[in-house]
This record gives sequence, C-alpha cells and structure tokens, in this order.
Amino acid sequence: MATRKITKVNELRGQFEVTIDGKNLIGVSSMNALRMFTKDNGYKLDELDKHMEADPMGTIAELAYYSCLNKAHRDDKDIDVSKDKFISFFLDDIDQIQELSKTIMMSLSPQSSTEEPKK
Repeated sequence: MATRKITKVNELRGQFEVTIDGKNLIGVSSMNALRMFTKDNGYKLDELDKHMEADPMGTIAELAYYSCLNKAHRDDKDIDVSKDKFISFFLDDIDQIQELSKTIMMSLSPQSSTEEPKK
C-alpha cells in the first residue's frame, strides 16, 4: 500500500508537502494555482463557492493538485502523477483532506492586517 503523509505545512504561504503513491510533491497554493484550476475546469472565479459546496472533497483535491502543479512550474519541472491518480490517493486519507483544505483555503483568502475584526 502506498503511503500518504503531510509534512512541512506553511499555512501563511499555502505551502505543503504530500506523498502520493510514493512520490513526494510540494504544493504552493497561490492565485496561479487557482487560475489554473478555474481555467482548466471552465469555472468563473465567482462560481468557486458553488463548486466547493457541490463537491467539497473533490474541489480541495483538485486545488491541491493544481498547487503541486504550480510548484512544479516554478521549478521548471513536470509533475509525474496524473490529476486523476493524485485525486484518488489524496482522497484516501481524511486527515490529509482536513489538514490541506485548511491550508489551501487560508492561502486563497488572506486577511488584510488592516482589516477590522468582525463582531
């Protein structure tokens, strides 16, 4: 059985490391990862919450994949796991889904340091 683990999470930067089918992948969840996700799926940015509500686990898994693809592009490398295989392994681990969904969502909706706290 393949191992899947999360290490070296940096929530503020949206960076994480995940092992999928024995391959260590680093993801950087950024606006570029979100851009690739919406472009490849034909989504509009303002529809993201609708898709998240309809398929929360699948959406997070895809965002994690595009975050890893984003990091690979930054390093002039290829990602050697297909999107379907990535998602299949990613969704096998509920702890991984919970941890990375928090990291990804925090990185895609940063709070301004000058913003007033909500009451």
